Amino acid sequence: MTSNILHISTIIDGEESKLYPTLIKSPLGNYLVDTGYNESYAQLEIELQKHGLSYQHLQGIIITHDDIDHIGCVKAIKESNRSIQIISSRKEKASLEGKVISERLEQAISSFDHLPDAYKPWGRKFIYSLQNVRRFKVNHTVKHQDELLNTWKVVETPGPTKGHISLFNKKSHTLIAGDAIVFRDGKLDIANSQFNLDLDTVVDSVKTIKSLSPKKIICFHGGEVTENIDSQLNDLIKKYSTFKEKKVNQFNVFYR
Repeated sequence: MTSNILHISTIIDGEESKLYPTLIKSPLGNYLVDTGYNESYAQLEIELQKHGLSYQHLQGIIITHDDIDHIGCVKAIKESNRSIQIISSRKEKASLEGKVISERLEQAISSFDHLPDAYKPWGRKFIYSLQNVRRFKVNHTVKHQDELLNTWKVVETPGPTKGHISLFNKKSHTLIAGDAIVFRDGKLDIANSQFNLDLDTVVDSVKTIKSLSPKKIICFHGGEVTENIDSQLNDLIKKYSTFKEKKVNQFNVFYR
């Protein structure tokens, strides 16, 4: 059982977005945790080839939550290998399948009128991108404390979305965090912390992560973290437990 960090760099609206999906190679098969944008499809396959794999060698994709940079190319991958099984939180299933509007799109639409006029063309384009994410069938759903691939435990870490999940390996003490936390400017932080979030929920998720005593954290935004994890998590809890929310625009959801 190994977890390998893949390195994806995608240009979105003229800016570089660095993403770090995880490849889990286990006796039960090869699984991706999150994928990247639709534009990430070709580069993601190149990353898989570095590990001797292609999309045809994947058994499944595990999705931490419904957001364009995490699921953008899932449909294309599924078309390359129709036997791939898609796994998500049961709370995310309906939006991933396109049966209800995603939380991210709902946020973008509700925030649009508050954008400065100069940003509205970008806002319209972003809403259009979210509306055109290609949806797909979820084959299996999971909940808090469920086990995957024998050694990974599902950990509910709401905040980025209500159904966000992380994965924890009980043997290696590795946490695949999704967007529950990010690694930015040399330290762990909360994704999009400068915007209106349900900070109580976010802090509770950080506390949940801390209680696992991870020795390695893989952040979708920022990559691998192995040093001073406990103290960094303590600092996050302390910082955001006393942080006072400000009424500011919450439209930017790229976590750059």
